[in-house]
Amino acid sequence: MTKLFISDLHLNPAKPELTALVCQFLQQQADAVSEIYILGDIFNTWLGDDLVPAEFSDFTDTLRSLTKAGINLYLMVGNRDFMLGKAFADAVNATLIKDGFELDLAETPTLLLHGDSLCIDDVS
Repeated sequence: MTKLFISDLHLNPAKPELTALVCQFLQQQADAVSEIYILGDIFNTWLGDDLVPAEFSDFTDTLRSLTKAGINLYLMVGNRDFMLGKAFADAVNATLIKDGFELDLAETPTLLLHGDSLCIDDVS
């Protein structure tokens, strides 16, 4: 079972070339992976699941095609897309996971984090 981990894509409607590149990359991985984890900041800004910009339709279609092919997709929200919720996850057949998700990775207990919770000593 091969797992793919991605974070901080920061997809933005103003940068369609980035969205296209991500879609291409994910499609190239389809035969090699059984699980994909996207660990936060998928989108640079997310105003809510009911306001999905049309510019992301190729991305959502790609995610849907991966899950229809049998790949398990897991999504974690980050500080930039904290409004991402169950409606979006359901639309792409994904499972939402919380920051601090525990996973057995090669028989090693592994903690998945977006990482912003570790920035406790940041100075303004």
